Amino acid sequence: MQDLSFSWSFESSAPPASGGSDGRLFVLAPCTHYPLPDNRVLLIRRFSEARGVVTGEVLHALGVCTTFRTLEQHAQMMVATFPGLIEGVEDARQVLEALRQGGLFLSSAEIETALARPPSEPNTVRRVTVCLPTADRPALLERVLVSLGTQQREGDIRYYVIDDSRQAANIAKNRQITQQQAKHQGIALHYFGPEQQQQQVTRLQQRLPRWASEVEFLLGRFAPESVPSYGRSLNHALLLSRGGALVYIDDDTLCQGYAPSVATLPQVALGGGRRECDFLQGERAWEQQGTPLDPVTEFGRFIGRSPLAVAAELQQQGNVLSLEGMITPQATALLAPASRIAAVTCGLYGDPGTGGHQWLFELQGPSRERLLRDEASYRRALHERNVWMGVSRHQFTPGHSLLSINKCIDHSRLLPPAFPLLRNEDLLFGRMLAMLHPDSLFLELPWAVPHLPATPRNWPEDLLEQPMLLGFSRLSALHLSQREAALVTRDPSARLGLIGDFLSDLGGADQKLLQQQVSEGLARVRAELINRLHYGLQGDVPAYYRRDVLRQIEANERVLLSSGSAGPYDLFEAFPERDPVATAQLLWQRFADAIYAWEDILHASGNP
Repeated sequence: MQDLSFSWSFESSAPPASGGSDGRLFVLAPCTHYPLPDNRVLLIRRFSEARGVVTGEVLHALGVCTTFRTLEQHAQMMVATFPGLIEGVEDARQVLEALRQGGLFLSSAEIETALARPPSEPNTVRRVTVCLPTADRPALLERVLVSLGTQQREGDIRYYVIDDSRQAANIAKNRQITQQQAKHQGIALHYFGPEQQQQQVTRLQQRLPRWASEVEFLLGRFAPESVPSYGRSLNHALLLSRGGALVYIDDDTLCQGYAPSVATLPQVALGGGRRECDFLQGERAWEQQGTPLDPVTEFGRFIGRSPLAVAAELQQQGNVLSLEGMITPQATALLAPASRIAAVTCGLYGDPGTGGHQWLFELQGPSRERLLRDEASYRRALHERNVWMGVSRHQFTPGHSLLSINKCIDHSRLLPPAFPLLRNEDLLFGRMLAMLHPDSLFLELPWAVPHLPATPRNWPEDLLEQPMLLGFSRLSALHLSQREAALVTRDPSARLGLIGDFLSDLGGADQKLLQQQVSEGLARVRAELINRLHYGLQGDVPAYYRRDVLRQIEANERVLLSSGSAGPYDLFEAFPERDPVATAQLLWQRFADAIYAWEDILHASGNP
């Protein structure tokens, strides 16, 4: 073992730089920190023998070295960010070079070497289950099923319509449509409606009497019916797809993928960043984007495979590796031997599916330029929900805060359950999925599916005066993110149990303390938003845009400074007669108990 120790600070003299970096890109490797006397800190690179000792000031300054840059760029960034700590660029440069020589930085050369010798592995996902959730929208169901039949597919593929309709006439109509399309297309298309779902619930409760209440919570129908319960359909889909890949297609989309409305880049981006956006004229502008491809087939090409093998394959097809925006988690996940593509997503055309348009004011680069082409098109973008949102290149991320409308999930390994109530269940599910498999990556593909609600929707005129709202699912994901560092074990089953413990802890917390934590969480999220909006006003922006952004800032500052009761907005809407914090605690505890039961439920479901 080579034990390398470096104790230089930015004020001390370091050995001259060797020049060994050769213009390559570097990112600080994941390290464990151990405090030592005299304001020193021992750094040990995880899963490596590399180590070094730095001062506390150096460790603080290294916080800017988590994105791939040259050592020179890192040094410049450190001096600009911490002018009071660092005397000059040369001192920063020498310390960075010493740490690089000690193996505490991950080099782009390591990634390039790995890509040159990618693992040879087959696709581990052999069966695909396509699930189409629907509820009281027969016309939309028929439309998406017709689009499903426009492509020929090979392999072991099963199809299910998961019907959550509440009206008897729609249930009968959806069953009829499913049977007709199964016969017309000649595919294994099954109807899984309220009767079949209740049979599943009853069978599981009989097999698992200990978990009868948890089965009902995750899979049963909830009263009052006005409370959204999209997650329960996803839970049924998870039971139907165990052991393979789950392709999940919403009923108000089409099973057809179209090229992005902007130029596609021949790149593989190992880091990503924000999704791009364009603003469309005409509700069917996506039809101009060429011959549609098949999402089921395209998703199946990548799901469950080694990201390293996929990146190498894409490079062989002419795509250039791009480290733009790549940060430490992506880099380490890419090189992890056990890493797999846990989920594959795509973009969308049409309605973005968001409750508000605050995200428009956070667009950067070409997306913001398209938003601000002129005032007329800008005003139209604030009113009409008709966009392209997605990526223009293949893009890896270490997890996704919000899975797209149509997606594919690897269910050959353990997946978490979905929270069955309220909206934004995808956000919380995506967060939990990333926590269960921290070495895995998500892949976004450079095409989009049309998202076409039954009736076109517009954003209200007074939305600029409304502050950003935080729902229960997002608040839960925020709490889990804060606890993620405590998940040391790599075993997915153990990690799932610890997630249940975290939620159970929230459910049993002191109400006053929890109210304070919720208020602080809301304040932090809104303060971060205000800072991002202020940052977006830097430079030359049109006066009309500046006025609107300031209105959004004022709306968020107004609620940020108020002393009223704070809590997730959707709990107020769904349970107006109940205390929101007490309700949140009840839901956290119910979900924690369901998480403890989940693996038994999966095994008892009867699927492989």
